[in-house]
Amino acid sequence: IRRTVSNGCVACAEGAIGYTNGRCKEVTGLRGIVVENAIYNKATATLTAYLRIANVERNEMNFFIEYNGDRVKIENYNLTPLRMPLTYKLTAEVKETSNINICDAYFVAEVPGTTKDRKKITCIAPLPDVTTPVTPGHKDIILTNAVYYPDRARLTLTVIAKNIELENMPVKVYVVSGGDKREVSGIEVERMSASGVYEVSGTIQETSDFKVCGAEAVIEVALKHKDEREIMCISYSTPAPQTRCKPVCKAIGTRSEGWYDSCTGKLIKYANCRGCEAVCKNVGTRSEGWYSSCNGELIVYARCG
Repeated sequence: IRRTVSNGCVACAEGAIGYTNGRCKEVTGLRGIVVENAIYNKATATLTAYLRIANVERNEMNFFIEYNGDRVKIENYNLTPLRMPLTYKLTAEVKETSNINICDAYFVAEVPGTTKDRKKITCIAPLPDVTTPVTPGHKDIILTNAVYYPDRARLTLTVIAKNIELENMPVKVYVVSGGDKREVSGIEVERMSASGVYEVSGTIQETSDFKVCGAEAVIEVALKHKDEREIMCISYSTPAPQTRCKPVCKAIGTRSEGWYDSCTGKLIKYANCRGCEAVCKNVGTRSEGWYSSCNGELIVYARCG
């Protein structure tokens, strides 16, 4: 994973990077975890975190709540892959105690000895019924995250919507860069949780005279709800795959068993793949890529058709 932040911090060609205390932190190799955001619903005592994970096994990862120097390990959680490459959603039941105020705490993800990232937890209060009238001056749209993928010209926002059902409202997204304002096309809205968390995504092309990285993302709903946030850029160690090279299962029966690129021999992902083949599916859609013939799981997004 490669992350670019507004101060110009960029990782090396093979690595994952975050930005903490004014310094770049880098992890060599195609391994790492980046925490995009962490949201805590006080009504349901549920923590939801969105992560970018590259070539890390589940049993290698540890997750914590960190508060005033103390840590509490999250033992039970669900980790679900999302549509974007290397993107996962973690959900866990986490109860506040007299010693830990989750709304002032950090969510921490780490692979011991390899990589670590953390994000301040955003708390959301119990949401009123969606039919409740909007209170004047109340902020009903909170844009918690704005990520741009230059290789795919794709902008993805994480939005908390209060009092409204975002999927049933007219939504527009703009990018403001250097005084120039351009609308994002092909807007898609997907509800990520029952607590009003949405993913809003669309397409916008960065050019030499219009930079998306470090610009401002602005979301407008029904012309009256609005929020904005600086855009963070994430690209991958290789551009969006455009290869027809079929993944092959190799190193069967060893710790290195998994899917490998048949052209370069490089590891794509670790997996139990004995007797399985890579099948090209969903041609022409955002989900086009190679999938396992055994269980239908995604191996890698690619233009393979």
